[in-house]
Amino acid sequence: MKKNYDNDRDTMREHYDFDYSKAVWGKYYEHLYGKLQLRNPLLRRIVQYYPVDAVADTSSVYLIIPEDMRSKLKLKPIDQREVTLPNGSKTLVPYVGPVEVRLKSHVAFVGALVMGEKVVLGSILFDDMGLTTLSEEGRFDTLLDIPNPYL
Repeated sequence: MKKNYDNDRDTMREHYDFDYSKAVWGKYYEHLYGKLQLRNPLLRRIVQYYPVDAVADTSSVYLIIPEDMRSKLKLKPIDQREVTLPNGSKTLVPYVGPVEVRLKSHVAFVGALVMGEKVVLGSILFDDMGLTTLSEEGRFDTLLDIPNPYL
């Protein structure tokens, strides 16, 4: 049964409130992998994309990048976010951005958390880029492969 939030603002607010402490780093979604390209859009003179292998994690909200990728992209921390690690402990990690993310003809601009050793694709970016899961192939990909006339 579908809930109706029209007349119940407290319930709606409770349902949609965002909790950073539960935002990142859970179980990988069926271990789905894919190739992305990352770039710092603020470096206008340097149009270099870094190809990366990423893993999808639907329990994560953000894009997560390792420290070596942050330094390659020349991203400076703009904030810190508290995250919950798999063992239940909490820690503060740097938040950087913007990061330009490309997969085929799809592009998105997001902030990223700096932690771990892998690039992890969170649910916001997964939805924003219109990606889908190809479970039988063990990867994620775009819903439609529409050529981008700007590339």
